[in-house]
Amino acid sequence: MNKCKYGKGSDCNTKAVSLNRSLAIFYLRLLRKVVTMGTRIDLTGQTINGIYIKSFAYAGGGKAKKAYWNCVCSCGKEFIADSYKLRTGHTKSCGCLRAKVCGDRRRTHGDSGTRLYEIWKGMRIRCHNKNDVSFKNYGTRGIGICDEWDEYEVFKIWALENGYKDDLTIERIDVNGNYCPQNCKWIPLSEQCLNKQDTIWIDYKGERKQLKIWCEELGLDYRKIAQRLKPMGWSVERAFETP
Repeated sequence: MNKCKYGKGSDCNTKAVSLNRSLAIFYLRLLRKVVTMGTRIDLTGQTINGIYIKSFAYAGGGKAKKAYWNCVCSCGKEFIADSYKLRTGHTKSCGCLRAKVCGDRRRTHGDSGTRLYEIWKGMRIRCHNKNDVSFKNYGTRGIGICDEWDEYEVFKIWALENGYKDDLTIERIDVNGNYCPQNCKWIPLSEQCLNKQDTIWIDYKGERKQLKIWCEELGLDYRKIAQRLKPMGWSVERAFETP
């Protein structure tokens, strides 16, 4: 009977089992590595989602051992991507597609910051934003914007077809009506105050005119006269005729 080279009794058997287990684990890992490398799907030469796969780049670290590939984007730029993201559609470009989509979202009409765009935005704020200081004079009075002008491009077409210029401002013909093509026009800034809800109408010497017109015709200081009439409660004659 051959003598066990590891010693005697149960101790010999334990060492032998331990050695066999270590060898088994080693060969299993080696086999796994060989199988993984042997079964890697070769994507070379394929085109996926517009991306041309030029060649194998490298295998990633970790347990997954992801395969990475040298790719050429439809825009012509070369980059590296892994098999999983290429095959599942997660990678569709070198990054240029995302930049284009984000740019398109920000750039809908190219007019942001222009005076006409600010006029359109101001209308929407006055009529819809309860936190805006002007909302009480518009939104709370039921003044709104017609559905077609919810789109800036539609409003822009109307504006340009109806004489918009940078020295004009939008005016509602009926101060209690909505912002819509039928109720709006373009007028000089100097005339806008004549159609406001709080315009002061004055009867003087048998004629009824807006206070601003009276002041222009008589050479009076508008602010001073308005102060005399409202807070101070003067009569029209006294307010107009007192130096």
